[in-house]
Amino acid sequence: SAVAVYYYLRVVIVMYSRAESPIALADRLGLGRIPSAALGALIVALWATLQIGILPQSLWELARHSVSALL
Repeated sequence: SAVAVYYYLRVVIVMYSRAESPIALADRLGLGRIPSAALGALIVALWATLQIGILPQSLWELARHSVSALL
């Protein structure tokens, strides 16, 4: 409960604090450019999530074919 209060109060404080440029904010938070390997992994994970969530039929057919080969 205390963690939630801290989190939501932090959101409100950031929301009403003075505006900073995105670059200055990233520097202050210690965020820089995303490494290319991490970006690639993020894109692959996003693609897999969308494939499983939106078009699960191909995965379902693959699983069905694999199980039928075992039986």
